[in-house]
Amino acid sequence: MQRPGKSFRDRQAHDVSNLLQVRPVVMFDEWAADQDPEFRSVFYRELLPELQREGKTLIVVSHDDRYFDVADRVIRMSAGRIAEEVKPSGKRLYRSSRYSTRHAVTGALR
Repeated sequence: MQRPGKSFRDRQAHDVSNLLQVRPVVMFDEWAADQDPEFRSVFYRELLPELQREGKTLIVVSHDDRYFDVADRVIRMSAGRIAEEVKPSGKRLYRSSRYSTRHAVTGALR
């Protein structure tokens, strides 16, 4: 049921705000994928860092590598397994011998 008078973006922001008030760990699964480029940037560059400063643990699933630098670490998945784990600085923490760059990426913010 839609709330009258509010845009989809406003409803999403309201829903996320309510969720974050009670959850110490929050997962965003491709949450910004359908957003306009301006809001996507705000989501990754402003909203997520602010939540991190507030002490939230964030797990962010994204294929959008333009924002991986925001993460404390980037975990690449392949066939449901961790294929590689790196810090945004490029320092590799783990790499499977079966790693392929074609697969989904999960960014994690502490």
